[in-house]
Amino acid sequence: MREKVQFVQKEYQILKEELAQLDQDLGAQRDLVTKTKHERDEHRQEYASLKQQTGIMNSEHLTKDFKDRADRIKELKDQITQLKKRHGQMSQRRSQIPGCLVACMAYAISMLWTVPLGHFSQMLQAHVRFGAM
Repeated sequence: MREKVQFVQKEYQILKEELAQLDQDLGAQRDLVTKTKHERDEHRQEYASLKQQTGIMNSEHLTKDFKDRADRIKELKDQITQLKKRHGQMSQRRSQIPGCLVACMAYAISMLWTVPLGHFSQMLQAHVRFGAM
């Protein structure tokens, strides 16, 4: 009987040690779960912050508006380039026009159609006559 008590006590001691080890493992696993949940919460907060900062990418309407505006800006830049080119051509042509005609045209343009066309013709003729003298 004494041997049996010793055997049971040894077995009890072994089980007690196993239980202690399992408790340690369980504690470590609980710590890991707590740490993982904390990291998850941090990632959720970071994701929410990034989602809020990049709101344009999450809205179909805003994305379409952004693309439309980008296209419009490109069109306007192309138009500016064409107008600059045309301005250069017109400046070159203007340098080829005789001086008296340029003065007459500049005056007429500055009047912005406030002078009837017949008067413009008379002014042109007078200017040409004056230049011919």
